[in-house]
Amino acid sequence: MRLSATVLSLGAVLSGCSESITEPDEVEVVMQVIEETEFASTLRIDLTAMTKLQSGVYIQTLSGGDPYALEAAIGRVLEVGIEGWLADGTQWMNGHETLFLGATSTIRGLEDALLGMLPGEQRLAVVPPHRAYGTLPHLNQQGAVIVPAGSIVILKIHLHQVTEVGFS
Repeated sequence: MRLSATVLSLGAVLSGCSESITEPDEVEVVMQVIEETEFASTLRIDLTAMTKLQSGVYIQTLSGGDPYALEAAIGRVLEVGIEGWLADGTQWMNGHETLFLGATSTIRGLEDALLGMLPGEQRLAVVPPHRAYGTLPHLNQQGAVIVPAGSIVILKIHLHQVTEVGFS
């Protein structure tokens, strides 16, 4: 009897230990809030001059596009130049992308900001974390964090071309 009681208590202790060993530690991610964030002055963010979309993304047209060209819409291919910053003014992106709107793996806030743009148009977008990378960090090719989890991202977008996709 004494041996079985000892085995049972040892089993209870070990099962308690195994739970704490196998459960991952949860890290709480603080999500930045656009309206509560102080943006670097170099970014020239003025939320009062921007339009807040239903998704929570803020956009501002910096220069107009060609009113006779195709506008950016789901199912169209876009050639865009994108610069990206964190709220503290750290630049994390500067490049050109080809996006099949609605089918390319990209942050949802970029798609929100692109909808309705015309070729030649430039927009500034302030993207909340839930429409950017959310609770996950964005890493570069070497595995270093370039956008911390919970971060707002600021995008300057220049739409170069919109192409209709044809199926034969």
